[in-house]
Amino acid sequence: MKKYRWLASLVIALLTSYAVLRRELWFDEALTLLNFVLPLELGQIYFSYIIPNNQIVYSMLLKVWDLFYCGGVDIVVYWRLLSVVCALGMLAVLAALRQKIDGRRSFPTFIVLSCMCVSGIFMNYATALRGYALSWLLGAVALYGLYEIFHQNARRGWLLYAAAALLAVGTVPTNLLMLAAAAVYAIPWMGKKFWRDRRFYGVMAVIPAALIIFYAPIATAFLNTFKLGEGFSSRWGAIECVLGMYIACFGLLLIFGLFTLHKQPWQYCLRWSIWLFPAAAILLLHRAPFPRVFVTLLPVLAMLVIDGTVQLTGRHWNNFHRGVFAITMICCQILLIPGGYLAAEKLKLSCYEDDFFHPWYMLPNYRSSQTAERLVEFSRQGKIVFLSFPADPLPILFYALNKEQLAAGSIRSDVPCNSVKSLPPGAILILRSDEAPEIYEKRFGGKLQKHSEHKQHSFYTLSTE
Repeated sequence: MKKYRWLASLVIALLTSYAVLRRELWFDEALTLLNFVLPLELGQIYFSYIIPNNQIVYSMLLKVWDLFYCGGVDIVVYWRLLSVVCALGMLAVLAALRQKIDGRRSFPTFIVLSCMCVSGIFMNYATALRGYALSWLLGAVALYGLYEIFHQNARRGWLLYAAAALLAVGTVPTNLLMLAAAAVYAIPWMGKKFWRDRRFYGVMAVIPAALIIFYAPIATAFLNTFKLGEGFSSRWGAIECVLGMYIACFGLLLIFGLFTLHKQPWQYCLRWSIWLFPAAAILLLHRAPFPRVFVTLLPVLAMLVIDGTVQLTGRHWNNFHRGVFAITMICCQILLIPGGYLAAEKLKLSCYEDDFFHPWYMLPNYRSSQTAERLVEFSRQGKIVFLSFPADPLPILFYALNKEQLAAGSIRSDVPCNSVKSLPPGAILILRSDEAPEIYEKRFGGKLQKHSEHKQHSFYTLSTE
């Protein structure tokens, strides 16, 4: 039974995912649905790479997943289950890989994966309608393939690794970093003089080749996305968020590997450079990426933490030792969830740019569906309704359209940004509660009269001065 101890981490993952499975859509999720998954045919999704929000492989997979919806459960919950399945798949593949590496010593794998599953970051991205959980699964498969290349069935290993690399970059192009991390992790499997092994260069060559092969047919559209100039507001802020991600996902287990680092051959020490990959990308790229792109590194990081945990949790530990250790580590992980809120406040990190600790779409007052009910009422009254960009218009539109067909031309929004140039008197404006109405008074040449407020939104009527 010891070899199946890791199954408990799957149960923990199911429980933590269930806790947030019913949360409402946020902007990027609604954009994926409304612009790509729902209106397009399966074959059209690949050729509609207008913005990086179309995570092509994930969008196509979600389109297929949607075909099997039979009712009986909320449609958004059903869509989120695809990400949950991918997250569970990642855990299973990592456990299978560690069984090959560690034999019957399954406790380190169980405790590291369980702690990761308890983190708020795992709960968020394991249920997100985005390609991050799929990237986790593909990253785990890439690691498994690399192990087989250098230990067992090389042909099957190359097939798994190449397929995972192609699908990973097709999901999120920034998964290049995750694949590079997996390749660096595999260096100790290549022997002391790995640079003399032709397979090393083959492994490295697969990564850019996958990107070129996948995006070559849509190269113009792919290159145009670089002109968008999207990114995080601060380089150091992004680095602090990534460091917070490490702590939130692994907690006290992080320190384990450091105690045994000096005992390892130098090839193994190369693995620890992986922790610096996000900081290097943030500092070297023309603009700091959003910290959430680095969440796809979790399978590789989990392998690093398991390596350290294996070294320090001795074979002589009995069930009592393991039980006390597991309870202590998991309780510390649970305490880190509210600790993330405190850390975000200390860093003065706005919830609107926070990807990890207290993102606005995970807060209790985030209820776009209730704002959508008000929007439907205004539409029935023949009102013109304007949704500002900060008000997160796409989830509101999704829930409104899910209720009934809205009157043509009755809804206007700043998607794309600032696209609405004028509004008639009597129009209803839905703004985020912390927005300054004076900006819109100047923009539309009228006076805004606030008549109600609900959760994170304020409702105004536009009148002539």
